[in-house]
Amino acid sequence: GVAAFDGIIEVVPVVEQAQRVERRLIQLQPRTGLAKRFGTLQGIYAIAQSGFRTGFVSAPAPIIQKIVVCKQVSDVHSNIWAQVVSHRFMTTVDRDAHFNKLRDIYRKKCDLMCSYIDSGFSKQIKYIRPQGGLFIWCTLPDGCDMNAFCTKAVQEYKVAVVPGNSFNIKEDEVSRSFRLNYSTPTNEQIEKGMEILARMTREMLD
Repeated sequence: GVAAFDGIIEVVPVVEQAQRVERRLIQLQPRTGLAKRFGTLQGIYAIAQSGFRTGFVSAPAPIIQKIVVCKQVSDVHSNIWAQVVSHRFMTTVDRDAHFNKLRDIYRKKCDLMCSYIDSGFSKQIKYIRPQGGLFIWCTLPDGCDMNAFCTKAVQEYKVAVVPGNSFNIKEDEVSRSFRLNYSTPTNEQIEKGMEILARMTREMLD
């Protein structure tokens, strides 16, 4: 891709992250056009074991050559044990069945969390219902201090949410959003945490 930074035109590599398609809660066809032209990045950590930071890239040879140099400068090569385990997963596991199982688990967790937002949160909070992934992105109304909201949630209500400015290029930029995670908590923890957050949002905003 091409991007402009302070008036300077730079060429930026474009890579499609394939496991995002595989983790979708609704079935969509992957966009193969980008993959053929630039490359596909597949991370084993996202579909097999979160502790692994192992994956592979499928891309045209000139791009691969540049990636190899970057990788060697960074850490020489990936963890050997993680590569062996990843190879075993890729060659012995029924991935379609595995992905379907993951989708079913995360779809139910996502629906559960969204149901609490719909029924219990202050209507001043807006959110984007995920089509996949592991997170829900919520936005506070204009004039609301997001950092104060997140701090209050942790210190007074004992529920952790991730401040939206953590995902900005510059963390000191203003953000009114926060992120919720439904991958790790159990259904019982989601229910308890969302009940507390719902009460907090109503007390603060309504």
